[in-house]
Amino acid sequence: VESYGIQLLAVDPAHRGKGVGQRLVGAGESLAHQQGFSEIQLSVDTDNAPAIGLYLRMGWQKSSPSGQWRGLMSKRLVPL
Repeated sequence: VESYGIQLLAVDPAHRGKGVGQRLVGAGESLAHQQGFSEIQLSVDTDNAPAIGLYLRMGWQKSSPSGQWRGLMSKRLVPL
């Protein structure tokens, strides 16, 4: 298996905008990297503009294998 997946990520509304989501995603990326994965994926609600913006700023890309984007995002990880 070459791809690592983040199954669920949520930040309490009282703590949004404080870097919590960025730290959580970063921790997931670190875990995947330490375990030797070459890619990490997640799904996001297509209406969740703040989360999509965060992922894009962190280097994630929208993935649309079917041609229409449905919330799948991925990021290639640099090999160890």
